[in-house]
Amino acid sequence: MRKLIILSKIYQYPLYYLLFLFLSLYLIFIYLQYKIETQLVKYNNSQWKQQEVSGIVVFKNDAGECFEYIIKTLQGRIFVSEYKLSEDTPELFFADKVILKCRLKNIGFQNVYEKYLYNSYNIDKIAIIEDVISVVPSNRLVDKLYNKFFTGIFYLRNVIIDYVKKTIPSPYNNLILRITIGYKDTELNEIEKYFQSAGVIHVLVVSGLHVGFVYLFLYTFLKFVIIFPREIKIILSMFGVILYTLLTGCSPPVVRATIILVCFCITLLLKREHSVYHSLSLAAIIILISNPRNLFNPSFQLSFCACFGISYYYRFLNNKIKEYLEKINFIVRYIVQLFLVTFSAQIFTLPLVMYYFNKISIVGLISNIIIIPISSVMLWLGLGYYTTLLIPNISYPMARIVTFCYSIYLEIIKFFSNLPFSVINTFSPSSFSMLVYFLILLVIPRYSFKIKTIIFGFLISVTILFINITPAKYKHRITFLNVGLGDCVIIFDDDKVCLIDTGGELNFDVGKYIVSAYLLKNKVKEIEYVIISHPHYPHYFGLKYLLENFFKIKNIVINNFVSSEKEYKELLRIAYNKKINLIVIKNKQYLKLKNIQLTIIPSYVWQATDEISIYDENSMLIKLKYNKFSCLLTNDLPMAQVINLLKHEKLNTDFTLLQIPRHGKYKEDIDLLSYMISKKYLSTKFCIVSTDKSVWVSKLKNFGIPLFSTSSNGNIEVLLKNSHIMFNLENFSLNPM
Repeated sequence: MRKLIILSKIYQYPLYYLLFLFLSLYLIFIYLQYKIETQLVKYNNSQWKQQEVSGIVVFKNDAGECFEYIIKTLQGRIFVSEYKLSEDTPELFFADKVILKCRLKNIGFQNVYEKYLYNSYNIDKIAIIEDVISVVPSNRLVDKLYNKFFTGIFYLRNVIIDYVKKTIPSPYNNLILRITIGYKDTELNEIEKYFQSAGVIHVLVVSGLHVGFVYLFLYTFLKFVIIFPREIKIILSMFGVILYTLLTGCSPPVVRATIILVCFCITLLLKREHSVYHSLSLAAIIILISNPRNLFNPSFQLSFCACFGISYYYRFLNNKIKEYLEKINFIVRYIVQLFLVTFSAQIFTLPLVMYYFNKISIVGLISNIIIIPISSVMLWLGLGYYTTLLIPNISYPMARIVTFCYSIYLEIIKFFSNLPFSVINTFSPSSFSMLVYFLILLVIPRYSFKIKTIIFGFLISVTILFINITPAKYKHRITFLNVGLGDCVIIFDDDKVCLIDTGGELNFDVGKYIVSAYLLKNKVKEIEYVIISHPHYPHYFGLKYLLENFFKIKNIVINNFVSSEKEYKELLRIAYNKKINLIVIKNKQYLKLKNIQLTIIPSYVWQATDEISIYDENSMLIKLKYNKFSCLLTNDLPMAQVINLLKHEKLNTDFTLLQIPRHGKYKEDIDLLSYMISKKYLSTKFCIVSTDKSVWVSKLKNFGIPLFSTSSNGNIEVLLKNSHIMFNLENFSLNPM
């Protein structure tokens, strides 16, 4: 027996090395496969097309406003949404063979949600069902039992949602549903801002934190209420967590967290000496084998970095100050240890948060110490409240208690969110900076450094993240940003940056999620000019976030048209308070960056047939000139006015790049543009439009002019060279549009 033990120790380390080598080769293989796949998907056309889809249903989720499915076809897996079409539309179930009439498109990598679907569900196409042509249910008993089980889960979830909405007032009903079961068919825009500013936005996303709280609650309950062996308590708690995962809709973050927890439970049940790192590795292997693309999912990376950080650093930091902890009050000791747990998780996730979200929370270290324990109580209170479905007599007083507790909870969140400098915007760190940062963190616990040395090491590693060692990729570039509604054109000229419009939707902060994200990715902090082509909210609404956060704007250029929109007046007030130079264009004016010259020509029409037309017809015409390259930005001017302005100002009508007027929505614009091109009164090599929903723009194909769309091609980067230009598109089609 002794010899066997010695032999096991001899072979232990080679086995670890082989496992490490296997994991390394597997990760390299995943990385190469991902790069090849993304390149193949990246250069596919991502326009919506009507198409019949036939395959087998392999996944189903009730997302509230619609059902979501994954259909396995011969061409691959497709993520399908079925909005409530009609009462006669049949509901699909797992293992059904279906033929669907859909609007289908390839994944667009400029869209964060579509990229999330690509990584999380292993799909490269999405579709919206327009009609269900054929459904053939599976006859297998296993499939029927599976469908009945999940139908019951969906029914229970819907009963809970209806119950909460009826008994708890808004917005607390939305908040409790979001925190407990991840129900996202609710508008919490304002509340989300509070959570984000307080550095605890992760509380609103059901993930590993919630799974851990549920397991802890169930295990503690079984420990004090029912006399069972420890193994039975672990098994029951584990199955309770699995049921909770099903109740939340089996979102990828929850499934990943459940796999991690099940791996830990298995190691406990085996009663063998176990390592946290081995359990994490086992969970990672299971997740990556099921879907290798998870490796590139921010949620996957953050989850494992947080778990690794806590297991790697908490014990190290706790041992360093163990002597001090033993001398203090147990309540203070608990708070300090909770701080160490939060700190250990956050230092390992800091580079990823900066890279993906371009912001860090300063108050997060403090707020998490207070809010996370309270959030666990809120989660347990919410789940406990759901049990009153079975006891109607106590539902009303329980609803009052839950409402009161969640109102206090929200006030605490608001307090932390209102602290100054709660959130700081940052650039995306380079890969080299992140690598050096993690190496320093991994090395520190391996040596018996003094506290001062450890603090110095942390400060050095964090400083490295903020050092910009990556130079600008291109000196001269024009980007047509995909902002959905409206336009946004960004001009890069050496170290000078100019924005022409900033997009904007009233129900979506485009400045925060699209414009600022792109600027921070390109390490832009200072903006020379922001030009608002005309004061209609789809062209300026994104500017508010830029004014209030991080960016230094030197000049704002507007026309002389007085807008009645209160949002525009608020924007001018903010600019005035920040003492930003306001340039009002009354006549033709020239602006010079470094090498790129802008010619701005205002248009004034004081009467129009409707409110939209008066905004469009008072838009500014902008011409860009760089060496032999010239670009005409028509913005929302009608084509007839564009021609009149070109004639009146005697401008050259030969352009390298032309922006289609008014997003190509109006037939008269395209007809007039086609006529001007056919008669050679106007010429252009390329055209750009901010939407592909227009049926009229296809006329331009007759002239052999390539036409690119931001909604089809994503962000369109035009790289300016001395004698030619080059397009860098996120979703490029060899036959544009």
